[in-house]
Amino acid sequence: MKLSLFLLPSTFCALWMAAPPLAAQELAPAAPAPAPPEVTPLPAAPPGPLAPPPPAPLPAPPEMTVAPAAVPAPPPEAPKDELGSINVAAWGRADVLLHNEDEPEKLNDVASTGLFEIHTSGKVHKYFAFTANLVASYGGGDGIAGSASLLDGIVQFEPDDLFHLWVGRNLVPVDRSNFSGPWFMGPWFYPLFGFADGQIGPSVPHEGPSGRNDGVTTWGFYAQDDFSIKYYLGAYDLYDGGETPLISGRLNLTFLGAEPGFYSNSTYYGKDLIALGAGFQYKKDGSTTAWDSSAPLLKNDYTEFNADLLFEKKLGGGALDVEGAYYKFNGDYERTDAAWFAVLSYLLPGGTVQPLFRVQQAIPAYKDRDDTSTLIDAQIGYILNGFSTRFAGGFRYGKAGDADTKTIFLGAQFLK
Repeated sequence: MKLSLFLLPSTFCALWMAAPPLAAQELAPAAPAPAPPEVTPLPAAPPGPLAPPPPAPLPAPPEMTVAPAAVPAPPPEAPKDELGSINVAAWGRADVLLHNEDEPEKLNDVASTGLFEIHTSGKVHKYFAFTANLVASYGGGDGIAGSASLLDGIVQFEPDDLFHLWVGRNLVPVDRSNFSGPWFMGPWFYPLFGFADGQIGPSVPHEGPSGRNDGVTTWGFYAQDDFSIKYYLGAYDLYDGGETPLISGRLNLTFLGAEPGFYSNSTYYGKDLIALGAGFQYKKDGSTTAWDSSAPLLKNDYTEFNADLLFEKKLGGGALDVEGAYYKFNGDYERTDAAWFAVLSYLLPGGTVQPLFRVQQAIPAYKDRDDTSTLIDAQIGYILNGFSTRFAGGFRYGKAGDADTKTIFLGAQFLK
């Protein structure tokens, strides 16, 4: 009996050991799946079976490597037009005068003068530009007769600020007044014109109509914030083979401020600067008696020297201007020996009202024939938009010997 009890457990164990593995898996309790070696054991989780770890992501193909999104480059800009556009401007000024040429003590004659210009300019190449301007004027007498002509016709070679070459009909460089013209100066009337009738005529350097002449000009400038230097040298009167050239030049220095470019003003309506200039002219056989119809035509060499000063200072909310110029004419047949003018003005705070006073004289070369001529202007300027819109009114008095002239004037100027 004891043997039977012993054999029974042994037989049972043998049968269990011989059973298929599947039965063993079905009968045995499930064991948790082992974690992959490379995965760090997860922290303790709530009771229950652990989920298998997610599969490792597949490596991306080489061309799909993750990288920051590239910002597309902007399209290339269209090349800028270095030549720019053609500049077109219209300038006009007109005045009304009360005077009497026959009876200077009276102011009962009404006259009017006007000046109109069309300006065009532009670049045709990196180094080449052009200027073509027209001028029309009227006035001085009865009726509506006037004139129109070419003012400027210039081909400009401009490789650098220090060197320009202008060929054609252009401004004769000699004094500041010719660079500013009547448009960019404080006084309404151009200086050294309008002396007492029958006395000294226009006492100005030799130039030409509207201060222009046919010729060649070389010029250049160097400018910083508070300094500039400009030079000019040219030959003119080249349109007539029988004429000898008129040589004209100028040097201009500016301190406290700068004046770049070809032109210069006689006032800037509020700019700190001191400008000193000097000019000269020479023409073989350029001094003649052509001004005297009663004398035979005689010739002699002509020279001229001039110097000018412009001082402008912002002061008390306004702008003070002091300007002066002196001219010396040399030649046996020059009617004027010397001439000068001085201007004092102050642009009141607000930049609109500008009282101005100017005196000028021309000293004759023939003192036995002419008297020293004097002109005095007292003027009030009304400045609305700089030189683009301005008005002027005042009184002019002239005297030479026993001849007196009086004029009341009112003028308007517009630049567009």
